[in-house]
Amino acid sequence: MDSFFSDNLSASSTIPFLNVETPLDSIREGRQNPAPVTVASGQNLNGINFGNTQFGSISGIKFNDLNQDSLLTAGEPSLAGWTIFIDTNNNGTLEATEPTTVTNATGAYAFTNLAPASYTVREVQQAGWVQTTANPGPVNVTGGVDITGINFGNSQSGTITGIKFNDNNGNALFDAGETPLQGWTIFADGNNNGVLDTGEGSLVTGADGRYTFANVPPGNYTLREVQQPGWTQTTPNPGPIGVSGGTNAIINFGNRQFGSISGVKFNDLNSNATLDTGEPSLAGWTIFIDANNNGTLEATEPTTVTNATGAYAFTNLEPASYTVREVQQAGWVQTTPNPGAVNVTGGTDITGINFGNNQFGTITGLKFSDTNTNALFDAGETPLQGWTIFIDANGNGTLEATEASAVTGADGRYTFASVPPGNYTLLEVQQPGWTQTTPNPGSVGISGGTNAIVNFGNRQFGSISGIKFNDTNANSLFDAGETPLQGWTIYIDSNVNGVLDPTEPTTVTGTDGSYVFTNVPPGNYVLREVQQAGWTQTVPPVQA
Repeated sequence: MDSFFSDNLSASSTIPFLNVETPLDSIREGRQNPAPVTVASGQNLNGINFGNTQFGSISGIKFNDLNQDSLLTAGEPSLAGWTIFIDTNNNGTLEATEPTTVTNATGAYAFTNLAPASYTVREVQQAGWVQTTANPGPVNVTGGVDITGINFGNSQSGTITGIKFNDNNGNALFDAGETPLQGWTIFADGNNNGVLDTGEGSLVTGADGRYTFANVPPGNYTLREVQQPGWTQTTPNPGPIGVSGGTNAIINFGNRQFGSISGVKFNDLNSNATLDTGEPSLAGWTIFIDANNNGTLEATEPTTVTNATGAYAFTNLEPASYTVREVQQAGWVQTTPNPGAVNVTGGTDITGINFGNNQFGTITGLKFSDTNTNALFDAGETPLQGWTIFIDANGNGTLEATEASAVTGADGRYTFASVPPGNYTLLEVQQPGWTQTTPNPGSVGISGGTNAIVNFGNRQFGSISGIKFNDTNANSLFDAGETPLQGWTIYIDSNVNGVLDPTEPTTVTGTDGSYVFTNVPPGNYVLREVQQAGWTQTVPPVQA
C-alpha cells in the first residue's frame, strides 16, 4: 500500500492522508468521514467528497436588573455563578444530558462550537430571585456565526412582614405592653378593591401577631387586613409597598377594640335608687359623657337620648375612664347617686349604669277661720291671710331660719312647689288670740308627682269679765263707793241648770272683785255666781 501511494500521488494532491491501519473512528468526526475505500488496479473512484461547515456560538450576560426594565443598563451589576443551559427538549428544566455553562465573574457565559441549528437557552432559577427578562425565543445558529446578547436579567425577591397588634392607646404605634393579635388575615390587594378576592395572596397572623410574605417578586404591592367585628383599624392603610433587590418591608397593622356604656332611665316611684319591678321607664331624657367633669352638658360632649324603653347606650367607646351624667328636667329629682368613673377596656360592654328619678310634688292648702271649730273649711268661713306655714325639718315645732316656709295669701292659700319625694311635717306659726282647731298633720308623703293638700283651721277666742260688788243701794249698778267683793265663784253654766257642775268653767273674784274668763271660743254663754249665805243677788244673771 505504501508503494501505491508513493507511485501514484503527487505532492500537490489535496486528498488527505489516511492511515488505514488506524481505526476508523479515530480519524473521523461523527458520520462525516467516508468509509474505507478499496481501489482496484486501474480503477478510478469518484464522489469521495469531503464537506465542512463552520461552528457558531451563543453568548450573553447574566445581570442584576435593579430597575426591572429587562435591559442591561449602566451600573447594573453582573451575576456570577448562575447556570445557563441549552434546553434540548424544551421543557424548561435542566436535564443531565443537556449542555450547561456557568456565568463567570463578569456574568458572561458562552456556548461555543455549536453546529448550525436552532437552540433554546434557559437559566436555572435561584431562590430569592425572579427573572425580569423574557425567556429568549429559539436562537438560530448558522455556520461561523457568533450569536451574542442573549442576556438574562434577574432581580432579587424581597419580603413584606409586620405585626398585627392591639393598639390600646390608638396612637397607631406598636408600643411596649400592647398585645399582638393572632388569627388576623393580611392580604395583597391585587385589584385594590379593599376586599380579599380569590387568587389574592393572604396570610394569617401567628401567636406573636406576625405575618410574612416571603420571596416577593420585585414590584409594588397594596396590603390590607380583613376587618373583624368590634374592632377599628388605628393605623392608616399603607400606600403602595415597593419591593426590589432583596428589600424587606415592614408594615404593621394596629387595631383596637371599642366598648360601650349602657343603662336605663326609670321613674323611681319608691325613691330607693333601685330599678324595681313595675317602675316605669322614662323616654326622652338626655344622658351625656361629662368629659370635663363639671356636671354640665357642654356643646362638644357626647350625648344620647333614652328611647321608648328608657334605654340608652354609648357605643364605639375607646378604652378610657368616663363620667356619665343626666340632664335634669324640671319637676324631677334624681334618686340614684351619680355613678363613679366608668372604666371601659377594649371589647367590654358596661351595662347597668342606670339613672332613677322621681317627680317633684306640691304641698298646698288653706288657712281659715274655723268659726264652728269642726276642723273643716265650711261655706262661709273666712280664709286667713298672712299666716306662716312651715316645713318642720327637725321636728322641734319651731320655725328655724333654714326651714322652708310660705305665707298665706289673700285667699288664705299657701303652696310649697317642686317638693322632692320624701316625708314632711307641716306646722303653722301660732298668732296671739287664736287657737288651732285642726290637728297637726302627720307625715306628708310626696312621691311621683303627687300633690298633697293640708288645711289649717284656727278660731279667734274672746273673754268674759266683770266685777263682783256689794250693791249697797240694791240698784243693780256698781256705783261709786260700793265695795268689790273678793273670793266669790263665778262660773259658766253650760247646761243652764243654775248649779255649778264639776265640768263647768269657774273663776274666783280677786281683791278688786274682778273675774275673767279668757280664751273663750265664739258662742253664747250663761254666767252664774255661787251664792253665799247671808247675801242676796241684786243683779239678775244674763246670757253673755
